[in-house]
Formats: sequence, structure tokens, C-alpha cells
Amino acid sequence: MHRYPWSKVMESLLKRLINKKEHLNEVYIEVLKKDFKDACMYQYQNGESLLRTMFASDEREIDGTFKIYSVFSVPGKDEFIIIYTSVSGDNLSFPSITTNIPAAHWYEREIRDMFGLIPEGHPDPRRLVLHDSFPIGSHPLRRDWSAKESDLREWGEGIIVKHPYNFMEVEGEGITEIPVGPVHAGIIEPGHFRFSAIGETVIFLEPRLFYTHKGTEKHFERLGFFEGVKLAERVSGTSSFSHSAAYCMAVERMASIVLTEKAEAVRTLFLELERLYNHIGDIGNMCAGSGLAVGYAKGAVIKERLMQLNEMLTGNRYLRGINTIVGVNRDAFL
Repeated sequence: MHRYPWSKVMESLLKRLINKKEHLNEVYIEVLKKDFKDACMYQYQNGESLLRTMFASDEREIDGTFKIYSVFSVPGKDEFIIIYTSVSGDNLSFPSITTNIPAAHWYEREIRDMFGLIPEGHPDPRRLVLHDSFPIGSHPLRRDWSAKESDLREWGEGIIVKHPYNFMEVEGEGITEIPVGPVHAGIIEPGHFRFSAIGETVIFLEPRLFYTHKGTEKHFERLGFFEGVKLAERVSGTSSFSHSAAYCMAVERMASIVLTEKAEAVRTLFLELERLYNHIGDIGNMCAGSGLAVGYAKGAVIKERLMQLNEMLTGNRYLRGINTIVGVNRDAFL
């Protein structure tokens, strides 16, 4: 990996720092767009941090700009460092960090799809979340976006036939390309998997996901804080409680709400119950994938018992209706 001249970079960044602020265990560092990559690289390498997530936000109603946020944390430390920059004007681009921080690869492609902000220098400019049938130039997470009749008509006609997705190809003697999906065995959501193999050895796999993109993030924009809890519970059925807990915790943090110890204990208990039935189910599914039917059957029995326990405690097998902003709705017979 290319080694940056860190001492010179940091000295330069300190002079160009726009703003720095702290909130609880979060440190926000605002830099100029041209310094964004250097700042992220400094935190990643010199700060021994991991990139936890990266996202954009349309803040044009506030200051006329889009924002790009990179969230870092140091393993073992309860602290998040958020480096962010503004994108505005005619040049809606920002410096890509993917080449140096591979974890940013999908994040930057998603930002391009959903906001129309271009990660300059990204090694893979293909679409990710929005498939090729989605109208060109339409970016759903912009605050002023709405579905136009012409867009819906174009989407429905399926321009994917005109602009097929360019899968990466592996060339060489004896290589077989094996396409699987998007419709395949089981009831899991669709996904296309393009295998390149020589005999029994798979040498490359490229997945194509997001066939059931539902616009959930956009729907959150139209809801009040308390209405959003119900939507969070329905992002994914088997993780209803963890999604709604994360949503409530985010709102509570913004409002500086401190929960009682009992409310935190109830959330922790139900997060563990949700984890248990999912892990048991996953172990059973692994048995099914390897042809061990008896292991799958036994896993299904244990999972069902755990889900019945959920219903006995809360009235809902998927632990819905428990989380709310400022705590929980019931004590669940503790």
C-alpha cells in the first residue's frame, strides 16, 4: 500500500481544518473536499482505525450542500471519529478512498447510485443498489426526488435489456462460468452469483444483489420519529428487534435521552433472544446446505421453541411492539 507522508499531511490538515466538535463518544472533523482523502487515510493508518460505515446526506435545505461522512473507530475503544466534507455546485464529486481503504468500495458506489455524487478515482463505476433498469440520472435519496411518470414507464419497460450489467469475466484455459440465481432454492431474497471455476476450484465469484430494493430509507423521510419505529421493525422480519433498537437508540442519542437501567436491561434481553433464534436457525441452514437433513430439522425445532418463548413473553414471535423511543413498551414479565 502507498505510504503517505503523514507528518506533512497532518500538519497541513490542522491548518485547513474547518470545524471540530464532539458529542458523547463521537468526534466530528470537517475538512475541505480536497483534504478528505488525506484525512481519512491519516485516521485509517496512523490512527489504527477501521472504517465502520460511509454515507452521504442531502443537506441542501440547511446550507446548500451534500455531505459525505466516513465513520472510523479504533477496536476496543468506545469512540467514533467521523470525518466529513461538503459537496456542492456544479462539481458533484468527491475523492474516492476505495483504492486505499477497500471497505469503502460498496459505500461509495451506493452513494453514487442514491445521491448522484461521483467518487473520483473509484476503480469500479458500475451501479450497485439501483439496477440498470432504473432511470439514468434519477437519485432517490435526494430530498427533492420524486418518482415521475416517465421514470416509472421507463423502469417498467426494463431498459436492462438495452444496458446489461457488465459482469467481470475471467479468461483462461479450462475456466467455466456458472451463473446461479437470482431465483434459486429456498425462500431467501434473490441474488445472482457468477462463479468462475476450474473443475471443483472456484477462482472468482461476483455477486449481484439488491433485486428487492424497496425504497425503505426514502420512506423514513416521510415519517415522524415514533412512526419510524414500526417501519424499522419491518426492514427485515428476523431482525425486527435489533433494527428497531438501533433506530430508537439513534433518535435517543440525538435528543440526549438517557434510558433507565431497567429499560436497557429489557432491550439487552430481547436482543439476546433474537440473536439466539437466528443463530440456531443459521446453524440449521448450514446443515441443510451440506445435505445433513437431521441437523436442519433439529435446528428448526429449537428455533421454534425460542420463537414460542418470544410470543409468550411479548405477544409477538418476532419481538415487535416492544421498542419505543425513550425505552420499551412493557416489562415483559421480568
